[in-house]
Amino acid sequence: MLAVVKMPHTNHAAFKVIGRIDRKTIDYLNNRFGRENIDIDEEVIDIMETDWFDRLSKTVTPGTVVRIYRENFGLTQQELAEKMGMHKGSYISDIEHGRRSISKTLAIKLADFFKISMEMIL
Repeated sequence: MLAVVKMPHTNHAAFKVIGRIDRKTIDYLNNRFGRENIDIDEEVIDIMETDWFDRLSKTVTPGTVVRIYRENFGLTQQELAEKMGMHKGSYISDIEHGRRSISKTLAIKLADFFKISMEMIL
């Protein structure tokens, strides 16, 4: 859902709220800025069904997925390697840079550690 709040006497948006917006927030915006100044788009789109997602998913490699999850977990390559039972962080670096493929066994370990499906990695 997208809510755009316009300032009175102008067509410029003062701010936009993007994402799931609860009823209390919408009521507050209507009361504060006036219903005539609020545009609400309630259309819900499955992002995985968009052309944008299709184009993006073709550019994302398994190594990119590992790097994103590793960084989101706040781990260095060495720390992730140790958690996977490896001694060298360079192994994770090689995966992230596409110099090494991910074995099915490692994909299972990574998926279990990051609490995602193995398909998300591969």
